[in-house]
Parts: sequence; structure tokens; C-alpha cells
Amino acid sequence: MQDSGKLQFRDTGWFRKLANQDLALAALFFALIVFAFVTFDFVDRLFLFTRSLEHLEVDEWIAAVPALAAAAGWYSWRRWRAEARLTRKLAANVEILENTTESLTEAKGDAERASRAKSEFLANMSHELRTPLNAIIGFSEVIKDERLGPVGTPAYGEYAEKIHESGLHLLDLVNDILDLSMVEAGAADVADEVVEVSTIVDAAVRLIGQTAAKRSLKIERDLPDRLPMLRADPRKLQQILLNLLSNAIKFTPPRGRVRLKAWNSEDGGFVIQVVDTGVGIAPEDIPKALSHFGRIGNVFTRQQGGSGLGLPLAKTLVELHGGSLDLQSAVGQGTTATIRFPSARVVQSGDLSSTA
Repeated sequence: MQDSGKLQFRDTGWFRKLANQDLALAALFFALIVFAFVTFDFVDRLFLFTRSLEHLEVDEWIAAVPALAAAAGWYSWRRWRAEARLTRKLAANVEILENTTESLTEAKGDAERASRAKSEFLANMSHELRTPLNAIIGFSEVIKDERLGPVGTPAYGEYAEKIHESGLHLLDLVNDILDLSMVEAGAADVADEVVEVSTIVDAAVRLIGQTAAKRSLKIERDLPDRLPMLRADPRKLQQILLNLLSNAIKFTPPRGRVRLKAWNSEDGGFVIQVVDTGVGIAPEDIPKALSHFGRIGNVFTRQQGGSGLGLPLAKTLVELHGGSLDLQSAVGQGTTATIRFPSARVVQSGDLSSTA
């Protein structure tokens, strides 16, 4: 296999060295000829001065023409040979680069096709899993709540409750995988609607409130009285908030706080923040936390469940809206998840009246 260093054009210094040697040799050869000319001219003048050898006449310049022509031809031949050698090496390097580029392009295409196939497989499997899961959840709920009559043995009711909880957890996982695979396959659409953010926030807090109460956590809602509306997919926006709130609750110890804030930024965009007082994340681990199936391996987080899809799915859904999601955190100081929507998605009350 070719070393990567061999793909570089490394002959420039050698060519210069060869050219310098040729120039030096040609200059030395020319200097010798000039020295000979000067010597002959001095001898000729000496003989002319003494008038003893007036019959000796040497035409030095005519005699030098063949020598100069030979020197120039020799130098040109050396340059041509060096350039031809470098041209062959350059052509070989170009061929290697072209072959490498072609191989990388084919590998990239194979990887993209494999990724699409994986996403389609996960999407199909998720749909197949949803049907039996809904049945398990529904029937276990009927048994748990004793809607058709008493169960009899109390342990059966407890088992039904565990089945119901496990089914809900597995359904959430399947839904996350399905949503993420649809986004990766390019099949996720954003239903643009003008939504009231406070309504979506209230719905998310209400849905996640019971989970927070079980962990003795308090969710604080910090929204100004007047907020602009947002052009977004209401279901996806609610899912984003639920994922961020669920993640904050999961990694915040009992009697901690989770705060949800929203405001209109100075640049005209829309900002939503979820701030918790949890265990926090080391700054170098934040990229891993935002990656698919990324889980941070400290003592507290290893005790928590989850697939590691909540944050990356929320980030992907935000990016579908043209926004961004980033984390600010430090170990032992909690985590702040910040969502930023562009100004193009902000709808002021005046814009609605003009549209109407």
C-alpha cells in the first residue's frame, strides 16, 4: 500500500539542486573558456609586443562558438531529462490520487446506502413492535386498574403495573428509534403551524409532572407574560421539550429543581432553556452526550436507565426547524440546555393580523 507521504510532490528540492549543479558546472566550463581566451589574448599581445611571433594569430571567439554551443546543448539536455523524469513521477502521483479518490467515493456511497438501509429497517421494525406493545400496555392497564372486576391476588395487580410501566418504557424507546431513523432516512417532515409556546410548555410540564413528583423534584415555569408565537411543528416541539425535561429529571437528585424558560432574543430569534441542578456533565463529555446512544459513565448516571437517544433526537428535531441545541454544564453544577430558533420562525402579533 502506498504511503500517504508518497502522494506528495517531493521532487521540487531535488530538481532545484540538480538545476543548481548544472548551472554551476556550466558557469565553471564557461569560466575556463574565458580564462583560456584571456590567456591566449595575453600571449598574443606579448608576442606582438616583442614582434618575434607576429605570424601567430588565433581567432579565440570563433573557436569558442562550438564550445559554447556544446555547453548550452549539454545543459539543455540535462534540464530536459530532469523535467521528463519529474513529469513521469507527477503523472504517477496523479494516477494514485485519482484511484484513491475513486475508492473513497465508492466507500462513501456504500456507507450512505448501508445507513439508509439501516434506517429503513429500524423504521419498519419499530412499526412492527408498536402494535403488540400497544396491546400489552392496554391490557396491563385494564388489569392494573381492575376495570373488569377485582384481580383477586394483590400480587397480580403489582405484576400488571410492572408490565404496564415496562411496556410504556419500551414504547418510548421504540418511538425514539422510529423518529430518529425517519430523520436519518430523510422521511421526517416539519408541519409548520403557528403555535403558542406557552401552551406547548404547559402540556409538556403536565405530562412530565408525575415523573418529577415521584422523584421529589419541582419543575418551575419561567415565561414572560407576552411571548411571540412560533412557526413550528407542535408535536415535534412538544417532543423536544419532553426529551429535555425527562433528561433533566433523570439526572437531578431528589429535592432538586428543573426550570423551563423562554424569551424573545435580541436578534429576533426565540430561545428556550431547560436548567437543572443535577449532577452535571464534564465539558469534554458534552459531544458524547449529544451523539447517538452516547451515555456518560459516572457513578450516578450508570444507575439511570435510558437509551441515550433523548438528547440527540431533540437536537435533530431542533435542527429540522433550522435551529440549534447546545449544552452548558459542569460536574456538580447542573446542566443548561439551550434551544435557539431563527428569527424567520418567530411570528409577532402584528404579523398575524396582517396575514388575516
